[in-house]
Amino acid sequence: PKRLVHHSDFSDLSWFDNLVSRLNKSERPILIPGPTTIQNGSETMITKWLVEQTNIPVLAESVSGIRHFSNENVIKSYEGILKGNHTGLGKPDFIIRIGIPPVSKGLNQYLKQNKDVEQWCISHQHIKPDPNFSADTFIRLPYELNDVPETSVVLINDYNHWLSDWKNLEKSLAEATNHLFSISKGFLTDGEISHFAGNYFGENWNLFVSNSFPVRDIDLFATAFGFSEVWHNRGASGIDGITSTAHGIATSGKKPLVLLTGDLAFLHDTNALLNLSTHNGEKIIIYVVNNNGGNIFKMLPIAAYESVYTPLFETPQTVDFDKLCTAYGIDAHSIKTINELETSTKAFISSDSKVLILNCITDPAASMNERKQLWSLFRKS
Repeated sequence: PKRLVHHSDFSDLSWFDNLVSRLNKSERPILIPGPTTIQNGSETMITKWLVEQTNIPVLAESVSGIRHFSNENVIKSYEGILKGNHTGLGKPDFIIRIGIPPVSKGLNQYLKQNKDVEQWCISHQHIKPDPNFSADTFIRLPYELNDVPETSVVLINDYNHWLSDWKNLEKSLAEATNHLFSISKGFLTDGEISHFAGNYFGENWNLFVSNSFPVRDIDLFATAFGFSEVWHNRGASGIDGITSTAHGIATSGKKPLVLLTGDLAFLHDTNALLNLSTHNGEKIIIYVVNNNGGNIFKMLPIAAYESVYTPLFETPQTVDFDKLCTAYGIDAHSIKTINELETSTKAFISSDSKVLILNCITDPAASMNERKQLWSLFRKS
């Protein structure tokens, strides 16, 4: 078992010297920023310093708040690489994780697979956020820092060869993903919606992404990513209040918002439609990924037992989303193709309307097949 080194004395900043010194001894370090828990707080400050001052490969989830950085060391399409179990990459020799644990199953498996590698967890949390028990060192930061600590150690290492390995794989995955969606299928898939959203909107828009497949699909399928800020709810009841939270952000924020959510998450929070009906803040466009139920549970062994799985886990629904939204006086309509998605989005952006809900009816079987195609891209036989 690992011996945990714990640092929580905020006046003792020697850990930062130790971190830089440890990086100088490393040849294949990895930085994994977790979901953003402090806007412009200590975790974000340390993450930005490491991203900007080094060329460590950064496996950045969309919800980390780091993906929109233009830095070459930010790896956006890591999900397909890790899920494909690519064996051509060398093994990391030092892992730095910042904040709470990643959402990505691929990243969590990566941490578990490399338990024998030295891992540091840096967070403001009072209790070490390390469910995999993989960290050797836990640095507890104060909630905020006035500045990044000064270091007496000069960072001299570069990791260009290691970074190039990741960037080449990312490029191959992006090309495969773009090719996948360049072929007209005549129907809409979950992945197409995430690919469109990530590639279409720029930094003048924010994103709120729901749990289940949406938060995972945006990482797998969005080959570009221009959103300024990304918001996300975590927790055991993570799909509760998604639309209400997104509406609150659009009301209080200074930028329009895209909400990417699932059909069941949307139905969990239909009371939000009452507030949305009088919304007068920044524009909010809601993409409801309607794949007729909780398709993410198809990843579980219970899916083999259809008589139990379908009614209790997938919970298919037959709600008329257009009529539901119309009852509240909200503009909404159903779409079934990527062309309809793009046309409706463009028309809404150029209009005076404040709220648009698009019921995006997708093919769940084809959607799952697209995920498997990208997951298997680098898999060795």
